Amino acid sequence: MRLLPSVVTSLAIVCLIWLLAASQPNSALESGTKLLQSDSLQQQVQVTKVEKALEQDVEVSSDFYFDSVEISGVTQNIPLTQLPNLWLDFNDNDALQSSLKENPSKIFVYYRKFSSSYESAIVSIGFSTLEMKSQVSKTDIPTTPFSVLLSKDKYDNAQLNKAWDKIDYRRNVLAVVEVHHLNTDSSINNSEIFISYK
Repeated sequence: MRLLPSVVTSLAIVCLIWLLAASQPNSALESGTKLLQSDSLQQQVQVTKVEKALEQDVEVSSDFYFDSVEISGVTQNIPLTQLPNLWLDFNDNDALQSSLKENPSKIFVYYRKFSSSYESAIVSIGFSTLEMKSQVSKTDIPTTPFSVLLSKDKYDNAQLNKAWDKIDYRRNVLAVVEVHHLNTDSSINNSEIFISYK
């Protein structure tokens, strides 16, 4: 049986690597520690900034209006748990992508007509019609007053999802709009979320 010699050899290699790592000069360890402390401080500052944005009251401002914003993309009445599938449909929509004038600057996600349990809604994902040569389908974002739910900054998916916890579901939600600002390579640079109550 060759299992025992293989395990012993692997254990010897691991021990040798740990021994070599432990015998490295302290100056390398200290500079690595300084780099880790610097990175850790930058991450802590970023986390604090994001936490402050998430702690802001929902009613930060109620005078934001989407003035004549029309989006062209995909629309579906779906359970919100199925939102990743709608994003796939949006990303795979060749007609939509070929209708763009150039690299888009924003993606809008417009939620409306929520079910009474807020488990489903009509959701549209699209680009501004101003950035399109031709429109695949058109949806108007209402010109009602919106409040900032999450101010414009760089967030990960967990932070964007946490912002939804700030919604006052006891009030009638008219609409939620996510605006994802894009880099020139069409990756998301930063995002913001707005809410309108009836």
